[in-house]
Amino acid sequence: MQAPKLIEHTEDVEALARTLEGEARLALDTEFHAERRYHPDLMLVQIATEDGRCWVIDTTRATLWPLASLVKGRTWLVHGGAMDLHLLLQHTGQAPDDVLDAQRMAAFVGGRYPAKLERLLDRWLGLQPPPSRAMSDWGRRPLSPEQLAYAAADVGLLHGLVRSIEDEIAPRGHLAWAGQASLELLDETPPWQVSLDLWRSWEIAPELDDDERAALVGLLTWREQLAQDRDQPPRHILADGLLLALARSRPASLDQLAEDRRVSSGLRRSMGEAILGSLRRARSGPPPAPVAPEVPARSAMLRAWAMAFERGHGISASLALSSEWLQAVAEGGPGALRGWREQALKPQLEAFWQGRSTLSLAEGMPALAAPQGGAG
Repeated sequence: MQAPKLIEHTEDVEALARTLEGEARLALDTEFHAERRYHPDLMLVQIATEDGRCWVIDTTRATLWPLASLVKGRTWLVHGGAMDLHLLLQHTGQAPDDVLDAQRMAAFVGGRYPAKLERLLDRWLGLQPPPSRAMSDWGRRPLSPEQLAYAAADVGLLHGLVRSIEDEIAPRGHLAWAGQASLELLDETPPWQVSLDLWRSWEIAPELDDDERAALVGLLTWREQLAQDRDQPPRHILADGLLLALARSRPASLDQLAEDRRVSSGLRRSMGEAILGSLRRARSGPPPAPVAPEVPARSAMLRAWAMAFERGHGISASLALSSEWLQAVAEGGPGALRGWREQALKPQLEAFWQGRSTLSLAEGMPALAAPQGGAG
């Protein structure tokens, strides 16, 4: 890999966009600060070509808008790229139409998911990147040679890594699935947001009545908006456990709010009226749909089923039935599956759901027994 070129001016970003117009594949990585804030502060964007050229764009000094014309029409290679892709969208206004994520691709050939880049590089390329500087102060200027070397190495090795994983996936016929799973990163909730449906996966969710569910979603909605306004992580404003307690007690006054000892006097002064207001507004709308009592038990069985499916098919359980999809299937059955999961999982999952196949323990791990009355 060639030494990286540092770009610090927007006109040089424009020149870079022209240089890269003909590239079919580009590797992407970013460095950012996400601590104690809602929107991550983007510090660097790294781009590398297959022939080893690499650019590091200092986004504290140069804007990314000239890259907008470059985003579509080519394949972007990332590793654990949810943040990278959402930041690219946020700073260019464009989303890629083709993505290959090394982390998700590895999940289709028996790789642990999610796996650190170091683990994938060691397995597929026999390489070790420079010591991690992920938590370095990327806002410091000038950047140190070690910071630049780390930033460039991560992105520069992606081309070879992705090619090697593709070569292993291809004989299995799962390349299209791996591509769809990678592109899903852009459809998922941005990493800095907290889903307003997260409560549905809580063990207590089936016990919540209409008023409690309405209050909880009202509080979650209020917290998310306040987090955006204050540029703070939502859970730094109010923890999930306290939101749940307030949704169940639904205080109607500051005095009632004070009955929970976790609500400090400072919190009552700064946010008490806003909390009470969100609870009042929640009472005026229809409650969210309830969670059926059997859903937690289904979720537990589905986790075991996904582990058994992984053993038989080499597709990581934590990707095949990620938390969002696990909840969707636990509530809606196999018919809730969409995209590559519908093709890859649905036939065997339906057999299990209908009692035509069973789980057992093989060497202490979940395993699928052959469906009754037919082949699996």
